[in-house]
Amino acid sequence: MREPITKDVKHNIVERLKNFFQDFYDKLRSDYLFKKKEKKLVEVAKKARQEIAEGKAKVMDYNKL
Repeated sequence: MREPITKDVKHNIVERLKNFFQDFYDKLRSDYLFKKKEKKLVEVAKKARQEIAEGKAKVMDYNKL
């Protein structure tokens, strides 16, 4: 016969599951937000490459930031 699970063990299981699902949710949200921004990042990168090719880009002066 099995022994009943103690409250401490149940609590530990619940905490681990909560942490697992929170990490899983955070990863999904992060992936979603990146996908949402990815298209815009690609557009900006293409524009930057085009400006560099046309000679419109300037060397960044970090002292002016």
